[in-house]
Amino acid sequence: MTRICGRLGSLLALMLITVPFAANANGHASPAVEMAAILSELNHFPSAAHKATIEKVAEKAGATDDERTLAGIIARIAHVPTAADKKTLQSMLDKLHQVTSSPPPSSI
Repeated sequence: MTRICGRLGSLLALMLITVPFAANANGHASPAVEMAAILSELNHFPSAAHKATIEKVAEKAGATDDERTLAGIIARIAHVPTAADKKTLQSMLDKLHQVTSSPPPSSI
């Protein structure tokens, strides 16, 4: 359980640090903030309300491809991300660290 929480915590921290999370002009939270809020409340799997929010996040015109991908991964979490989703998350982290030149985190 600690390992799962640590990884979700790392993902939450990554989202908060790397993605701008200020509200947009019409007062709605960015996709990163909405997904971070869901991850902070997540208990084994996303609730119906979380899934509804994730669906809205994925449909936002300003959402990036990575944000849409991450929304789908969060929607599918059942205790832990699937093996395929872990590979996708690791790829996203690797891409981010190539851009920021930071040492890569431990594998997901």
